[in-house]
Amino acid sequence: MDRVHGLRADVAWSWSRSQCLLRDAVLTKTQLLVPTTQGLVALCIERGEERWSWQGDKIRGGAL
Repeated sequence: MDRVHGLRADVAWSWSRSQCLLRDAVLTKTQLLVPTTQGLVALCIERGEERWSWQGDKIRGGAL
């Protein structure tokens, strides 16, 4: 357990939106794709800024 405490990461940014499905988020080389109950949001992994979003009622897990 001592090794686990030694692996502390620094938080570069945080992001919050209601109804996020973070367990289904996908990390790519340039962005983090976060499904929500309203659609999909792409976040820049360096700054946490929203790059684009898509509004829709369904996201197939295999499509990400």
